[in-house]
Amino acid sequence: MALSPLTHPLTRRRLLCSAATTTIGLLAVACGGTTDTPAPPPATATTMASALPPIPSAAAPPAATAARTITPPLPQAAATAARAATSSAAATPVPTAPFLVFVGSSMTNGTGATGGNTYPQQTIARLQPTMYDTKVFAGGGRSITALSMSAPDQIDPAYAATRSKDILVLETDLTADGGGEKDYADTSAFCTARKAVGWRVVVLTILPRSGARYTWPTFEADRVTMNDTLRANWRGFADALADITVAPQLGTVAATKDPRYFNTDGTHPTDAGYAIMADIVAAAIRTL
Repeated sequence: MALSPLTHPLTRRRLLCSAATTTIGLLAVACGGTTDTPAPPPATATTMASALPPIPSAAAPPAATAARTITPPLPQAAATAARAATSSAAATPVPTAPFLVFVGSSMTNGTGATGGNTYPQQTIARLQPTMYDTKVFAGGGRSITALSMSAPDQIDPAYAATRSKDILVLETDLTADGGGEKDYADTSAFCTARKAVGWRVVVLTILPRSGARYTWPTFEADRVTMNDTLRANWRGFADALADITVAPQLGTVAATKDPRYFNTDGTHPTDAGYAIMADIVAAAIRTL
């Protein structure tokens, strides 16, 4: 009787061998091996190191926090005052331009001048191109004694050390009871006090007069005494002397009657007379 292919002895042996081979392969795979893949070469130090996961680096310490100085808040009143001081300082410019202050009596005030041609204004014009800040402290009949009393409050606060120059020009005067000597002493004391503040001082000599309204019997003798003493001693209390009486148009009693240079009161110059004064005063200022 013929055998079927599955019952044939050879076929059965082949099937059994195939099954055994398959079983062995499965066992090898299960145990981590293989029947046909060559084993990897032994691991070296290099390959082991590359195979290991990287070691995480230690976290950098946090940066040191900068020390802070904590300032306690100002009280409300102090804070308001500080803000006001800061605002005022920012709003007030520091003066640096040269400064001219004209101090005196009626001639400094411009009595007898027309069109603003006072001797201060004409002096400023002659000093160009230098540009000065200017101020005038003057009034008719203001004696040197009265000027000395008002100077600390009305004149000296105008001084500013930040300026390139602070120049004070003084038209001094005589008083009926001064006799020349007292008026000189008052004039020198006034100038000395202003220089102590910081002013550079220019002092003028005194013009003659012929009108009865502004003179007294000893006026001319007192004036000569005063002017001679100023010429001899001005360096002790002033920085310059503007001797306006050296001009022949101004320096004698007879000159006061010339209408070209003096008004009809015989005391106050005309515009032309003030122009001569300005020439002499400007020359004195240029020496400072």
